[in-house]
Amino acid sequence: MTPTQAFYNGTPIAPPSNHLTTEQNMELLDWHPIFTGRCPNCERPIRETTPPRSHWDCAEFEASQGE
Repeated sequence: MTPTQAFYNGTPIAPPSNHLTTEQNMELLDWHPIFTGRCPNCERPIRETTPPRSHWDCAEFEASQGE
């Protein structure tokens, strides 16, 4: 399958470069909280928020780092 050229306001957009290997992509899916729903540090569940959060550590982990 050939990718279709994408445009924004009439200007062509370059396709994203895939700088990660398949193995690295799988590791990311197994680790990143957006996919796992868990804090990457303490494994506690992270609630979904609106708007979506940009910082993924849970409050319990952040509190333990301040001590």
